[in-house]
Amino acid sequence: MGPVHTLLMAHGRNEAVRRVPANERPRIDVASKRLANERGGLGVIHSEFCLIARSPPKIFDSDEWHRQGHKVSRLIEPGKIPVAVET
Repeated sequence: MGPVHTLLMAHGRNEAVRRVPANERPRIDVASKRLANERGGLGVIHSEFCLIARSPPKIFDSDEWHRQGHKVSRLIEPGKIPVAVET
């Protein structure tokens, strides 16, 4: 964690803005939004990575393997290539 994050954690956003020069205030805003996002999130990055990185079981060409996570999913369909459709 950098000095900006430490300042935010110790004193809060408003006090951090008062303590830094005007040219540093955008950094305070970005860092405070980042910290707010980390606190408000579900903290599922690790589990989602495990879902995506996990090797699928051996499946036949006629089968499919699907796993659904919080914000990601993984679908393996042997012999099929997904094509994006623009709308």
